[in-house]
Amino acid sequence: MKINLEVFFDQIRDLSVLSSEDETRQILNGVFVDIAPAGEVLFVATDGRRLGVINPGLVVSPAPEKRTGFVIPRELIEVIPECGLKAILEYGSETQRIRISVAGGLSFSGRAHEGNYPNWREVLPPPPYVQAGKIVCDYNLLEGFVSACGKSMHGWSGIALYRNVPTQSGEDYRAPIVVATSNPDFFGILMPMKSLDGDGNLPPKIDRPTWLRN
Repeated sequence: MKINLEVFFDQIRDLSVLSSEDETRQILNGVFVDIAPAGEVLFVATDGRRLGVINPGLVVSPAPEKRTGFVIPRELIEVIPECGLKAILEYGSETQRIRISVAGGLSFSGRAHEGNYPNWREVLPPPPYVQAGKIVCDYNLLEGFVSACGKSMHGWSGIALYRNVPTQSGEDYRAPIVVATSNPDFFGILMPMKSLDGDGNLPPKIDRPTWLRN
């Protein structure tokens, strides 16, 4: 399989904030390019505690016979300068080589991480999602989501948190928290933690994006 895509590379760079820095979990050290049998592309990153998914609106042709993908290593992402424009992403499954070409005739290459990326869809809680209210967690975990959506955010100045089922007031609740931003092409998950009811002026519930329902 050979892939040649025109991408906004800053989306990949921003999302890489949610990837793992643990060298013993190399497959998580980067951004996973998830390719569906119909050819739709999603960018995914997780460190085991947070997960972020971006829909870049891209389609691979010809489409693969089954779901596949590859991981762009974080160390490759970090050496590519901010371009603000589109870049060309090339990948060959036979060689496992990745080539990224940006403005000014610059190109960077590296080898995709080997191994099977975790089935990240298994951690997505079923919709709909209701307002989570107050939660107890490390602030740095939430800050990473803001960075992951950085250049695409508008309207809101932060993030909103949801869960898929209501709980009684004050009850400890352990289930994945859904993280929403003003970017409709971003979907985030914060892994299980304590959650407490709270008040707010957010929509009473939200649904999973249409591009993530299949």
